[in-house]
Amino acid sequence: MSPGAAAAHRRRTMLRLPLTAKRNQRDFVLPMPALAVGSDEPAWEQIRAAVAGAADLGGPLYLTGGEPTLRRDLITVVRQLAEEFPQRELVLFTNARAFYYPELCDALESARGAPLHVEVPVASMRREVHDQVAGVAESLDQASRGVQNLLARGWRTSLRVLMGTHNAEHLHDVAACIPDRFPALAGVIWDAATLAGTEWWMRPDRLCSRLESALNLLAPRGVAGSVFGMPACLPGPAYRERVLAEPKGSFRPECEPCELRARCPGMSAALATDPEFALRPVRAGATVDYDAYLLALLARYVPQAARTAGAVLDAMCGQAMRNLPGLRRFFAAAAIVRGIDLALQPATLAPPGTTVDRHDLRQPLGAGARYELVALFKPPCDRSDGTIAQMLAHLVDALEPGGYLLIVLAEHTDVDHVLATVRAARAEVLVSEPNALRDAVEPEHKWVLVCRKNGGGR
Repeated sequence: MSPGAAAAHRRRTMLRLPLTAKRNQRDFVLPMPALAVGSDEPAWEQIRAAVAGAADLGGPLYLTGGEPTLRRDLITVVRQLAEEFPQRELVLFTNARAFYYPELCDALESARGAPLHVEVPVASMRREVHDQVAGVAESLDQASRGVQNLLARGWRTSLRVLMGTHNAEHLHDVAACIPDRFPALAGVIWDAATLAGTEWWMRPDRLCSRLESALNLLAPRGVAGSVFGMPACLPGPAYRERVLAEPKGSFRPECEPCELRARCPGMSAALATDPEFALRPVRAGATVDYDAYLLALLARYVPQAARTAGAVLDAMCGQAMRNLPGLRRFFAAAAIVRGIDLALQPATLAPPGTTVDRHDLRQPLGAGARYELVALFKPPCDRSDGTIAQMLAHLVDALEPGGYLLIVLAEHTDVDHVLATVRAARAEVLVSEPNALRDAVEPEHKWVLVCRKNGGGR
């Protein structure tokens, strides 16, 4: 790195400033460099000296704890920092429970001129999950009201969603309720690193598909989203600009030729040495041999006898309903194709000579009718008028021996439940890895190919 590039790197380094060791719930420590302040609750002169000593590190300064709102002179410290270091962006990293009380919100008004951004960590929008991770009952209710109070007073406020095993299966639900619960929210930081070392941590490569689903849901609602603590090569190309480049961590040898390295945060030292963690370096000018890609998938996943349905694999290479042109080849897989997705317009996309019939796949076709190939991009869910088992059983029953049913499952779908259902219907099931080989073709979903046994074969 050249001296100029190194200086530019220093100028945007994130730092945290611990203001107190006191806490009122489990402490979430941001994995970024901390200023040395000399005590558990430093005096103003210690704070001033520490910040002045990092004058060349001009990135945002995170005011943390413990829980910073438990420091009695917090508002005074914020005002003094704003006066002494007016160019420094201040981020108050707080669980926001104290802002449940109007008194602290009123006191914060005296710091109205400070360049202050409030950031609130949450583990889930499900009360029982967040409270378990925070270690305090009713903490989500208090934090939610605190955030709402801050937003109502016009403070720039963001949520930091701490991703891990506790919420990976419902990140989509977290994203779904954020805009309604917190209108005017400045944004959401999806954090894959802060829970490292805890029982809830999850490798970032296992979070990608669920994270992308959440980002897709928030974007149309106008809520900005960024990603913290995840190597830039892991998300698909459409999401890489969301990855924050700081703080810098470790890199592997295979990262050297990656064109994303300059704007990649790297990874923790523990993750860099994890033999099960696989990176996906992006090389400039790389092209995709689409036919070779499909042949590799066929060889990897599909038995020889099932290869007549090879065109089915095209479906996983698009982005589900959002990439309809990518589904064109799919319609050549059978003479008759039927689909449920209301956003799909097969009559306008099917190649000449293909018969297309839109049918509600939640209902049987009728006596004697059989499917050659079914494209189901929105698996049914439990409803008042039927269960997943009831809704999928008739589809499997309707397949001729050797016929095929393709199910494309979003990562937030109850995958295990659906697979258990089709296996219970005595069907052969072949399942792809989540987001398999997503580098360049960028499939977003997991697909399941189901076929009936025909005697001893498929």
